[in-house]
Amino acid sequence: MMKRLGVRFVIVGRILKGRDTVGYDLMTSNSGVIPTRKEQVQMLASQGYIANATAQLKNNEVKLVGQGTNLSKLKSRQLGARETMS
Repeated sequence: MMKRLGVRFVIVGRILKGRDTVGYDLMTSNSGVIPTRKEQVQMLASQGYIANATAQLKNNEVKLVGQGTNLSKLKSRQLGARETMS
């Protein structure tokens, strides 16, 4: 059994490549904004580490669902043509 850490993240923004969400900006109480790949955020949400979102399995795809937050209305930023999520 994995010991749950006390760290909780909040999604504060979306990172887009064209029209696709490729990542999210996460924030904790003791750090600045951390750009994070979509797949990592989905994993964190499924384990309860995201305060304002949960992960749901729908049509064999993991979907993030905002909790008290409409994720599509969050501030978004575009990656440049040559930028990638690391």
